[in-house]
Amino acid sequence: MDSTAELARTDKTASLAADNFYRRRLFALLQQLQGCLLDVHDRDGVHSFGDGQGEDVLHANLK
Repeated sequence: MDSTAELARTDKTASLAADNFYRRRLFALLQQLQGCLLDVHDRDGVHSFGDGQGEDVLHANLK
């Protein structure tokens, strides 16, 4: 394999690793935001997340 192809493969691997890192980080931040929204929702007693049927699922996913 020539060095150009090897460099391209290395760049692609590094790019995929960076993409995966940022996807995991974004997912973690979204989960934290979801938790904060649920905490505010629970504290205020305001049911602003639709009909309330999905809240149990959200709570179960956060535990």
